[in-house]
Amino acid sequence: METKQITIKDIAQKAGVAVSTVSRVLNGKDRVSPETRRRVQQIIDEYDYVQNAAAVSVVKRKTNMIGVIIPEIQNPFNASIVYGVDKVCKTRGYNICVFSTDDKVADEERLIRSVVSPLVDGIIAITCTDGRIYLGGRKPVVLVDRGLGADDFDEVVIDNMGGMHRACDYLIKKGHRKIAYISGPLEFTTGLGRLQGFRSCMEEHGIPIDEDNVYVGDWFVADGRRATQKILERNRAGAGVTAILCSNNLICKGCIEVLHEAKVAIGEDISLLGFDENDLVHYTTPKITYVARPTYEMGEKAAEMLLEKIASEKSYLGQKMVMRTRLIEQGSVKDLNKK
Repeated sequence: METKQITIKDIAQKAGVAVSTVSRVLNGKDRVSPETRRRVQQIIDEYDYVQNAAAVSVVKRKTNMIGVIIPEIQNPFNASIVYGVDKVCKTRGYNICVFSTDDKVADEERLIRSVVSPLVDGIIAITCTDGRIYLGGRKPVVLVDRGLGADDFDEVVIDNMGGMHRACDYLIKKGHRKIAYISGPLEFTTGLGRLQGFRSCMEEHGIPIDEDNVYVGDWFVADGRRATQKILERNRAGAGVTAILCSNNLICKGCIEVLHEAKVAIGEDISLLGFDENDLVHYTTPKITYVARPTYEMGEKAAEMLLEKIASEKSYLGQKMVMRTRLIEQGSVKDLNKK
């Protein structure tokens, strides 16, 4: 037999007090005698009474919930950002809800209109949209990773161009000239900025770019696999690529898989440099040299920025934080200068 949930009115009747008195006890307010507070709390504990969060939020117009929009769940990069957001929010009395869009504009816009906005006090988004869905009096928002560069948005991003420039420069200083580049989609500042970093570095060193060695796809393992298969096919025909530069961790994972399957020795037969960290860069042999992003810190900074916006009730703080990357040298790049 199903037990009916006790209500605040039931507690008041059992304790012999007004409903407003029970409400003050539940919300930790003053103007309740110690004896009355003890009696009311005893009944609350006895019946395991839990306030209806939705009802409280209607009254207070506050949910203490932060929505986090990510493109997909499988990428450890997104999980690390969410972890950083969650740590900060918990210390400030907020919970988070995570929503995945599969990098589909229509899905993200539908989520914002019908689900996220009514549920949360603010939003942190790795967006695949042009940002307009977040404007027009909706909830406070901070963009993380994929900035739009518009005056309407506060952002926490990394130096994509500088990070990839540093990676390419490292390969060139190791004697590599024929470098294949596997890019993510160019409609995002992340993909475009990294490709620009690669191109600018090659140009600065006076090295012509073979456009047949530049592969543009999506951010996933399958894209890394397809591009690497084409690179190996071209190498068998004499293309002479000595190094592969991957623009994210999942692309790099796909690249590693294909090289292992083809029995191509990483760091000997061909060099490999990734962008972002994942377990595979540390547990494959040799360990992969990669560009590290401060993902956890990005989540922390985005959460701090959003909570500042909520507290100030400002729609725009004018904050655009650009975080630096680091090159982590491991064992996957051969030094061609050494004979």
